[in-house]
Amino acid sequence: MARDGYSKFNLGAMVVAILVGLMMISGCATLGKDECLNADWRSIGYEDGTRGYSGSHIGSHRKACAKHGVVPNLDQYEQGRLKGLQEYCTPRNGYRLGTRGKGYNGICPTDLDPAFRDAMQEGRKVYTLEREVQQQKRELKRAYKDLDALEMELSDKEADLIKPRVSPRRRKHLLDEFRMLEDEQKALFAEIVEMEKVLEWMQLNLSQVRDQSPY
Repeated sequence: MARDGYSKFNLGAMVVAILVGLMMISGCATLGKDECLNADWRSIGYEDGTRGYSGSHIGSHRKACAKHGVVPNLDQYEQGRLKGLQEYCTPRNGYRLGTRGKGYNGICPTDLDPAFRDAMQEGRKVYTLEREVQQQKRELKRAYKDLDALEMELSDKEADLIKPRVSPRRRKHLLDEFRMLEDEQKALFAEIVEMEKVLEWMQLNLSQVRDQSPY
């Protein structure tokens, strides 16, 4: 039985490895045979430009087409790519990319770079604030979970306190523990109230930053 399980594991691992290999091969091959043979390098450059690829990306096309005996037309490609960058390097797109936490590789032309960079920084502010809000929500959720656990523990201690035939010494010990848990409960509840206030302020700040954005 163990040998069969091991064989199944090896077979599964082999299948996964093959699939990963195929994905890597397909990812490297940017263009197929027909695309290389009938390539419109200006259009290909334009598409790459709208995706924000740098000029070095043509190296991937060169590698993909070399096996088919096709050499990319660098001049046409670069003309198309620069035209595509006109669409990519807009402030609106920079802001959108910033809100998604994307980085910037400095590919925009010098006349478009400042506005694109500023817009991306504005978008990054939104991205950062959104992450902070989500983190605060997670911490608040954990605090509520801890509060529920304390309430259950208090309920158990209370049940033990009212049980018959509990010695005075044991009852005193339970009562001390109960009071200690009550203090923890009060402190945690006060912390939760403060955390909710902070979350409300963070959400308001995020909303204001979004509303004030010109993008």
